[in-house]
Amino acid sequence: MRHLSRLVFPLAALLATVVLSCKDKKESAMACGCNGPVFKTVENAEASYLGDGYFIIKNNMQGDSLLYGWACEQDTTLAKSPDQYTRDYIVSVNLMRACPVNDVVFPATMFATVDMVNVTAIRKK
Repeated sequence: MRHLSRLVFPLAALLATVVLSCKDKKESAMACGCNGPVFKTVENAEASYLGDGYFIIKNNMQGDSLLYGWACEQDTTLAKSPDQYTRDYIVSVNLMRACPVNDVVFPATMFATVDMVNVTAIRKK
């Protein structure tokens, strides 16, 4: 009986550690995507709309770099841009990180991640 009591405490501690680590993973998984925190706000930027909620946004704040984003809420009334190089929209967006899948952030291209965007304002140029 005495040997059994020596095993109970370490097993209980191990169980508590596993439960708490699972809880932390669930909470960190919620801190991404459309439910996650905003990491960048871009206002009045030129953008292309490629359909299905996918935007390419010219980020004037960082030397005309490009941001790639999928809208959290897709507007089915938006007309597609003629091509990815035609910036025929002016948008303001909040960007949130895409959620990782098996510790890899998707969707991604070879050169950039595609973040989630909350479109706060949009108009045709």
